[in-house]
Amino acid sequence: MKSIFETLDFRTYLLEFYLEHKAANARFSWRVFSKKAGFTSPVFLKLLSEGKRNLGEASIDQVGDALELKDKELVFWHHLVLFNQANTAYLKQEHYLILRGMTGSIREFKIQQGFYDYYRFWYMPAIRELITLYPFGMDFEKLGMSLIPSISTVEAKNAVHTLQRIGMIQKNKKGQWEQLQTAISSGTEMDRLALIQYHKEMLRLSAEALDRFEKNDRFVSGMTLGVSKSCYDAILAETEAFRNRVLQLVHGDPHSDQVVQFSLQMVPIGAIPDHKLLQGKRRKL
Repeated sequence: MKSIFETLDFRTYLLEFYLEHKAANARFSWRVFSKKAGFTSPVFLKLLSEGKRNLGEASIDQVGDALELKDKELVFWHHLVLFNQANTAYLKQEHYLILRGMTGSIREFKIQQGFYDYYRFWYMPAIRELITLYPFGMDFEKLGMSLIPSISTVEAKNAVHTLQRIGMIQKNKKGQWEQLQTAISSGTEMDRLALIQYHKEMLRLSAEALDRFEKNDRFVSGMTLGVSKSCYDAILAETEAFRNRVLQLVHGDPHSDQVVQFSLQMVPIGAIPDHKLLQGKRRKL
């Protein structure tokens, strides 16, 4: 049986525990297992493992006891169940961070951390691009002040160390930072949540850019269009084309059945030192 610290799915762990004990003892059944966990229903744990039932918080530890978990394992199990059953992104992230903090150097978690850590904060990709434009060295205060909006020295330092740890940047022989073409793959629910949070932050920065920058320093464009599903898919494939191309697609679409808001933004989120965009003045349109 693999360690509880090597999973991010309590239902899978529950099923694997059952199958292993069933293989070792033919008399072991879902009825026996459920009774051991204190449930009157003989199939409750089976339904739980299949995702057809949820586990009440008051019952989490009693199931952990039935799984023969002790001390730190039981604490991990408790947060694992709450993580899997959380119905908000905030709660999921809260329990996920606790789980990560308890795993230490477990290999499975280290593999999954790259995507989450890269997109957890909006400034991570920005720093990866910015750090190669100017020889910042280890001047994290200057680096933090080069972002728009600026971040603290500690945040900039942690970001650089994280990018280096997950293999996104490295120092070359000249002591200058350079990007590594590292592919980070997603797949976990936390990856999806981190990416959603990243896009939310980027949309927030785009909205703030309307007041933060003069018109010539940012580009924000939007159109309200009636389109069919096939036209919608075609527009997605054309996201790097000019807005007139989108209009042509819509004008050629005779079967509109939905209304979408299609927007394009290009706003500054960082610059090299002494750039005019870093003067910190709030511009009026």
